[in-house]
Amino acid sequence: MEITKGKWNKHLLMSRSPDLNFFLPETKKMMKHTFWGMLEKYGVIMAKPDQGCMGKGVIQISDKDNDKFLIHEEGNKEEIQGREETYTFLKKAMGKRKYIVQYWIPLATVGRQPFDIRVLVQRRKNSRKWVVTGQYAKVAHSGYIITNVVTNVHPVEEVMESSSLQNISIPIAKLLRELEMLSLRTAKYIGKVNKRVRLIGLDMGIDHHGNLWIIEVNLRNPAIAPFRDMDRNVYRRILSYIKG
Repeated sequence: MEITKGKWNKHLLMSRSPDLNFFLPETKKMMKHTFWGMLEKYGVIMAKPDQGCMGKGVIQISDKDNDKFLIHEEGNKEEIQGREETYTFLKKAMGKRKYIVQYWIPLATVGRQPFDIRVLVQRRKNSRKWVVTGQYAKVAHSGYIITNVVTNVHPVEEVMESSSLQNISIPIAKLLRELEMLSLRTAKYIGKVNKRVRLIGLDMGIDHHGNLWIIEVNLRNPAIAPFRDMDRNVYRRILSYIKG
């Protein structure tokens, strides 16, 4: 089975790896019983289009007690009274698209804004050796729940050193090494399953306790343009891997 498209297919396949499953947020197909089961278990969950991109259609749902639920989509928030009313509202917002529901990761923050890390992993033609060729941090805009809506990217170490991760006992250098190792393990596993893949974009998260998470895997032309503006040398290295 190859990883092709769809968040559910990617999650299902990676969850079969004992080395990766531990780093995946619990994920279910969006159905009425899975939705309420996940919300009752965690209190806050994410609903994501199975084949969405750029964060469009991603919704955060929070149980506010007393049968009230907070719906947060992009920069908009709406509180709804009642379970049936909430579910009806969500299904209308989702339309005919297939969705997954997922554990909400309490990402580390800069100020009050969550951030995650895009890691680019590549291999050359006729080579099995995967290399981390670039990475940058994405910080969510004020009022947004996800980092996809960003105009600027930042050096990873710079963001981590000014983030809530300063409040934990794990050194930043250690987190960076673990992040690179997990990124390479992920790429190696995907490469064994899908031998044609040579370029992988990973969205990786670090929560408030310093735990690493695999948020998203992008196999279809992950963007490299942000590297051009941030570091020309890194950008040229990425291009060299793409060409050969």
